[in-house]
Amino acid sequence: MSDLSRAIPFTDDISPVFEALSRLCREEKVSPDSIEGATIASCLFDLLQKGATTTDALVTAFRHART
Repeated sequence: MSDLSRAIPFTDDISPVFEALSRLCREEKVSPDSIEGATIASCLFDLLQKGATTTDALVTAFRHART
């Protein structure tokens, strides 16, 4: 089992992370497959674990974290 699969409880619905990633990558004009996209995704998973569980909450928390 990878470290990532142990770190993220996949019993939770993670689709808000992918929706937030898609929205933020469009806004930032970066590819989700790029280093910048991977950085955003990593931050979103951290925010998910800290309690931001909806797409809007993740996007808001991400924007707040960057300011």
